[in-house]
Amino acid sequence: MYCKGQLGELQRDLPLFKQAGLGVAAISYDSIAALHDFAVRKGITLPLLSDHESLVIRSYGVADRGYHKLSQLDVDSSGKVPVFGLAYPSVFVLNLDGTVRWRFVSEHEELRLTAGSIFSRSVGQFPNRNRTPLDAGRIHLEIESSETFAGLGSRLTLGLELRIPVGWYIYGPQVGEEYHGALLADGVIGVFHQR
Repeated sequence: MYCKGQLGELQRDLPLFKQAGLGVAAISYDSIAALHDFAVRKGITLPLLSDHESLVIRSYGVADRGYHKLSQLDVDSSGKVPVFGLAYPSVFVLNLDGTVRWRFVSEHEELRLTAGSIFSRSVGQFPNRNRTPLDAGRIHLEIESSETFAGLGSRLTLGLELRIPVGWYIYGPQVGEEYHGALLADGVIGVFHQR
């Protein structure tokens, strides 16, 4: 259910990835016939690759260890299907030489990155969909989101740009290591949550 929604988002945002010079493909342990049927029904044009023996899934270390060799589940009320070799929800961005440039592996099947969040985390910039300016006296704040809408279980990325007058300083003792800040030109600070 969650993977189908994520594939729809990736299909919708395919032009965004192509514009950044990235290709998108999905790999699953599902059969070629099941993937073809899904692609036709949902209008998916990005490549859906079948790894029915989960060889690639295992080589990347993302096979769900919760399922043993004879495990079966009724995933969509159509009867039990084998799930040995099912992958954790994962995203890999590869360099042209095949090395992993960036990766995300979800710890829960229902938690997925939105397409905009994948783009912002892997490319390092927001797709500029949702930027909201806020002014509070001499301080100017802009909040940016990787998505304008996110479904159940989706993780999106938020960014914050804070402009302070020259000579002002910000002290943040509670900021943890998962936040990355950079002092930009003319008193502009960018803070990005990378979790």
